[in-house]
Amino acid sequence: MPIPTLSELRTLHEWSPILGYLRRLSATLDARERAVILGDMVEWVSEKVKLPFLERLAVKFAAVVRTPEGIDLVREAVVVGDKIVDSMPKE
Repeated sequence: MPIPTLSELRTLHEWSPILGYLRRLSATLDARERAVILGDMVEWVSEKVKLPFLERLAVKFAAVVRTPEGIDLVREAVVVGDKIVDSMPKE
């Protein structure tokens, strides 16, 4: 396995907050909390990449995902995701 370059390590460090969001997502089963974390993560990514249209989209997505309907959507996505994972062949 090659040793990462300084540039690769810098990129990993800059994007490491994503790991924190993903860890928080996997640590909670509450759909409302997952929706809030997902909204925060999308907003963070949009600020990081600095694309105006993505920033506008992220703000709208974060607002929608925090509504009761958005929370239901996240809940359904988790159920579907769990079914997909469960259907995958085990090693």
